[in-house]
Amino acid sequence: MLMTVPKPHVLKILISAAICLLLYLILTPAIRGNPPARIWLAAQMRADVLAGQTESSADAHTNILNRFAALITLPFPQRIQYFESKDFAVDVGLQEEIRVYENSLLRGILFPAFIGIPLAFIGLMWLIREARENMKTRFIFSWAIFTAMSVGILVPLAWQRYYLPWIVIVILLAGLGLDICWQRMQVYGTDFTRAINSYVR
Repeated sequence: MLMTVPKPHVLKILISAAICLLLYLILTPAIRGNPPARIWLAAQMRADVLAGQTESSADAHTNILNRFAALITLPFPQRIQYFESKDFAVDVGLQEEIRVYENSLLRGILFPAFIGIPLAFIGLMWLIREARENMKTRFIFSWAIFTAMSVGILVPLAWQRYYLPWIVIVILLAGLGLDICWQRMQVYGTDFTRAINSYVR
């Protein structure tokens, strides 16, 4: 069944898009003269940069399957990728900054893949089920699918920074999966307690 968006929502989306475009033009003086041509030139230059990085990097994906496999593995890395070029590994100042960050409370938590992937899968399954009836959930599901397809097709390198838009979604899905598991555990715990109490009585 095709997704239908109520007219008030369409109007709000169009207004939001117009405001975003206007702000982008205001904050980017370089494209004001001829926005379409400048944007196209920027896209071409970015494509040239990616092509050069892909040719010179050992992290380049060899086929489309590797690109989509990275959608599963990169959101839950075993280590943080602070730089892509090995030349930075000999920078003493950078290494000291990394060491200080690693030992600080701001480092965050690296979720193991064997925990994060199942939780994200549970969240995705719930999202798919709810998207059939709930308009807001359907929009979030569309956002997730569009981001996954875009990153999977367009990103030629296994560099974590290129996967940040997708990593945000996976984190939300894993959080949703964790919440679902917690709710189920509470329900099962309540049922188990009732069963024990009824048996004791």
